Amino acid sequence: MTPLRFPAPMADVFTYATWEDMGGMYGCCVITLSGRLDESRFRRALRLAIDAEPIVGCRFVPRWFRPYWERRTDLDSLDFFRVIEGSQDSPQFADFVSTSIDAAREPLVQGMLLRGPKDALCIKASHVVGDGPAFGRFIPQVVDIYRQLKRNPSYVPKTNLNTDRTMRSLAEQLSPTQRIRILANVLFKRTPPLLTWVFPRLSDGERFRGYLWLTLPSQRGKMLSRYGRSRKATMTSVVLAATYRAARKVFRLANDDVATFFTTTDLRRFFPKDHPDTGMSNIATAGIFVLDPRLDTDFEATLDSVRKQLKAILKDRTHIGNRMTAFFLAVPSLRFVLRFAPLSMIKHRLEKYTKRLAARRERRWGLTNGGVVDASSVDFQDVGVEEIYFYGGIIDWPTIAIIFTAFRDAITISLPVSPKVIDAAVARQLLEEIDKELPFHGSDPGEISMLSVPTRPGGNLPWSDLNTPA
Repeated sequence: MTPLRFPAPMADVFTYATWEDMGGMYGCCVITLSGRLDESRFRRALRLAIDAEPIVGCRFVPRWFRPYWERRTDLDSLDFFRVIEGSQDSPQFADFVSTSIDAAREPLVQGMLLRGPKDALCIKASHVVGDGPAFGRFIPQVVDIYRQLKRNPSYVPKTNLNTDRTMRSLAEQLSPTQRIRILANVLFKRTPPLLTWVFPRLSDGERFRGYLWLTLPSQRGKMLSRYGRSRKATMTSVVLAATYRAARKVFRLANDDVATFFTTTDLRRFFPKDHPDTGMSNIATAGIFVLDPRLDTDFEATLDSVRKQLKAILKDRTHIGNRMTAFFLAVPSLRFVLRFAPLSMIKHRLEKYTKRLAARRERRWGLTNGGVVDASSVDFQDVGVEEIYFYGGIIDWPTIAIIFTAFRDAITISLPVSPKVIDAAVARQLLEEIDKELPFHGSDPGEISMLSVPTRPGGNLPWSDLNTPA
């Protein structure tokens, strides 16, 4: 029997506490199909996936003391999947991809099928319940259930009750020496500064809110893939190297001797093989790269530095870019102390922290890595997939997060643009420079597109207020 309540790990609590101020705490996946999806079967598949991963069928209860997850009793009446007549140019699509999720009221996973010349499937999930890597595994799970239902309409997936959604087990994998190293890095400021870039001043005119994305054709992607393999570098390293070199042309550095940027790193890799499934959870952190801008290097030298650092990040358990995550791992008892802190106090402290960062001139950027999507993991069988890419939420604080996705060699690099952080013209220039910095630009340049989304005085549009489905 599925439990009615689940404990809320501190990572979930902190994410919820920052949700109201930051806004874009969610991930979105867009899948362009070659034909028509069986909408009733997919609706059933998504509903079964919510049962198979029980935490997704919960609501976050923001109790003042020790918030928790509570299993919803109204799942069958929730409007978590809609069918809309339209395309990716329609206002409904712009609403969907730009609207955050209230984890205390709304479905944690929401889907929309755009019926048009080509069906487009959009799925998004709240960051409060799970991070990007967890969401990336949830999508293939839903697709697999969709396939199973065609063979057996009575199919019911196994419920994933044996989960470990906390970092407690990860802390147990660390030796005392490793914990001391993590703590020393934080306490004695051995970790590099996270905000080292100065973005161009915001314009006084009308400001764009929305998304820009750079699309590289599959032939260019194949060449970049071969280029990376020949240098023992992943596509993530190649894109990071190009983005750093582009940022040097578009932004300026606060200090001439250090430049830092980040990428998402999944700490699940450090769990033993027999560890229980983490399911939808927040167990990813930031990996920090440090480069010396005084070294005038070519692209291959930059790539080599990024490649070596990424390799170290993925292997070194003490390389934790997020200070709070580092504290939790180095001093596991800190979690129990914070459990006695009222939610309002946590929100207040985080709000002061984000305002303090926003008041500084320094900014930061990084790569939220959708990565290379295996085509077999999103094989619907009765309808083909032409394109898949990930979006991130539009975050109103001093960070830009670039999302990189590769599918069947085609590459999509999307950039959420907040008018409080960066101008659209600067964001476009950054993507143009990334395209130029990536090898083989002359033979197969990319294409930049834009999507403007509504700016609402009252904040994000609730899911319940979206247009009625056709």
